[in-house]
Amino acid sequence: MEKAQGTYPVLDIDEMTWFSADHHFGHRSVLKFDRRPYANLDEMERNLVMKHNAAVPERGATVIFLGDFVFPKGDRETDWRDIVRSLHGDRKILLAGNHDASLVKFYSKVFDAVLPEGVPLTVRLHGREARCVHSPENLCRRICPGFDDLPSGYSDVLLTLEYGNERIEGDWLCGHVHTVFRKLGSIVNVGVDAWGYSPVSVADAFALLDDPRIGIPGRKGFDGDFGEAG
Repeated sequence: MEKAQGTYPVLDIDEMTWFSADHHFGHRSVLKFDRRPYANLDEMERNLVMKHNAAVPERGATVIFLGDFVFPKGDRETDWRDIVRSLHGDRKILLAGNHDASLVKFYSKVFDAVLPEGVPLTVRLHGREARCVHSPENLCRRICPGFDDLPSGYSDVLLTLEYGNERIEGDWLCGHVHTVFRKLGSIVNVGVDAWGYSPVSVADAFALLDDPRIGIPGRKGFDGDFGEAG
């Protein structure tokens, strides 16, 4: 990585790059909160690994995780180090989320790079840039004054909101919002809940950034119900 203006890093990527976020390994309650279609925690974790490895090639890929990989105060002890090692990707980078702070020093042993919570990463593909963050909430409030009233898991209400006139600069990729939206303005949520529990290729993420629609719900996208386990 190189340094951007100021202190924030910039990473040149290629087409073999995927993004993901908000796995919440070890967190049983996320099954209820986000209506994840799994019978129990074991099934959820097996399927998240399976779907990751089905999407990402075993060799040659970079995967950038935008936070909340593990829920550290979860309902059981999850050996997340073995999980990280089992996921495809030659290079795995983590932007720590709000649930990751206590694990950052341990994450550094299994991820190729770890950025502390709140430090954005700019990715650059053939001159096009997008800034990656875990939480986009401050950006969302500028685009959509009613953002704080969006209920997680019932994001069809997104289509009825009044949008503000303020545009944010540049393209953004995020996690944190789970099912609240898949796209809001120039922000795309790469979290597993919005993408059928699979990682998102850079081609698909950038294509959605180019979609002219302002808001796309997180649970139902433009080509099907992404709440299915698949």
